[in-house]
Amino acid sequence: MTRQAALRLYPDPKESERVHTPRGASATAEGERLVVRDARGAIVVVYDAEAGSATIVAPVGDLRLAAPTGSVVIEAGEDVELSSRRTVRTRAVAVESDADVTRFRSKAFEVVTGVWQTTARTVVHGVGSWSLGAERVLERANDVVRAVQGLMETRAGRVRTVVQDTTQVRSGSTSISSKEDTFIDGRRVLLG
Repeated sequence: MTRQAALRLYPDPKESERVHTPRGASATAEGERLVVRDARGAIVVVYDAEAGSATIVAPVGDLRLAAPTGSVVIEAGEDVELSSRRTVRTRAVAVESDADVTRFRSKAFEVVTGVWQTTARTVVHGVGSWSLGAERVLERANDVVRAVQGLMETRAGRVRTVVQDTTQVRSGSTSISSKEDTFIDGRRVLLG
């Protein structure tokens, strides 16, 4: 067997740990790690066989995961974390989330939508100040109970209250003031 044939059968172990592409990208085995580098030597992929972990890096430019005719599935046995120095954007026809608990923490939360619909067994709001601006507010409920410790004031151009059964007003003192006429109409008017 010639020396050349022997080199083909028994290559140098150090040489076998590194492969190159024509443009200079390389892959090496470094202990329990498989490392892929670009032509400048920057690491783009690291697989650690001992830890069972993998890292993908785009040293310059964007990192894109694409499946033009299929789906992209990211599955984790523990947590999935997205971190960005700037903005995280989601573009889709629909966004669905199925979770036991969903939490948002933000200094400001803004939603712009055509229709906002919420279905829940219980809704609890705890805020320092509540401001609602709307062209029309319509409320429907079986019972409405409001507990106000301080002042409850209504300012309106006109006020109309329609009650089918009974109206009760209880207060320490009552004052009714009209700039013009005051009408009390009933089958019987009982005072005192």
